[in-house]
Amino acid sequence: RDLVRSRGLGDVYKRQIEQCPSRLKVTGVMRSEDFDAFRNHAATIEELDLSDVTVKGIVDFADAIPSNAFASSDAGVPTALKAVILPTSLVQIHDNAFNRCGLLSEVTIPATVNYVGSGAFAACAGLSRIICQGNQPPHTGNMSPFPSDCSGIILEVPGGSEDYYGNAAYWSDLMRVTSKVYYLSLIHI
Repeated sequence: RDLVRSRGLGDVYKRQIEQCPSRLKVTGVMRSEDFDAFRNHAATIEELDLSDVTVKGIVDFADAIPSNAFASSDAGVPTALKAVILPTSLVQIHDNAFNRCGLLSEVTIPATVNYVGSGAFAACAGLSRIICQGNQPPHTGNMSPFPSDCSGIILEVPGGSEDYYGNAAYWSDLMRVTSKVYYLSLIHI
């Protein structure tokens, strides 16, 4: 996995990305316009780890994945993205953020996310699992953030929050709501 430390992706990222990595971890600060680099290389990046990224931008885009963030800049070229780990400080996922990401199969939404926009995952035909770490479902836009046939998508949520997701607009359309036990203990040997 290639590691890129970011203070704005700029030239450093462009040089790194020209090597066409299929697995990429980015750390540091990204500006919302830095997502252009992902769009321009959408055909090569299969796994993307943004867990240690802070997204900066104008007020509406701070700590947010912008619209069409991962869509290929060439409408005729599908994205290769299969798995993404979102920033742990993320607050919003904007409309159509994962447009044309038909191979994306799993996404983990951090507990900090309070909004998932209309169509955010609508073009993700391969999406089979969403892991939401928050006890409350994020608010959604006026239209579903999920593919039109989302009955096969498994939703994993923290124990005790199943009813909240099961009764929330659009989240209740997913195949099933399950609980996963997360262990928060660290054992030093």
